[in-house]
Amino acid sequence: MGVCTKRLPIDGLIVSRKRVNYIIMSTILQPLIDRLREAGSNNWERIAEEAGVARTLPRKLVYGDRTNPRVLTIQPLLDYFARSAPTPPTPAAQAAQQEAAHG
Repeated sequence: MGVCTKRLPIDGLIVSRKRVNYIIMSTILQPLIDRLREAGSNNWERIAEEAGVARTLPRKLVYGDRTNPRVLTIQPLLDYFARSAPTPPTPAAQAAQQEAAHG
């Protein structure tokens, strides 16, 4: 099977399909890998279980065994981290925190 040589016009540039896939996946996949690293390897199995993916998927993503997974494969992990992201404090809560810090 040969390498796809089809080229796509993007913003006036001609870019290979492989490069487009790389750009898209790097903007989706790298932040996910960063979040998994922040969570720590001791939590990967729990995260996988709670997200509903294979327990080995986080390890494979972080260590580069899966370099181009389908979005449907990683979407449960993206959703997991979106749900577990801390909610930013409201302006009133921020003001109260600053006031408490300044005494």
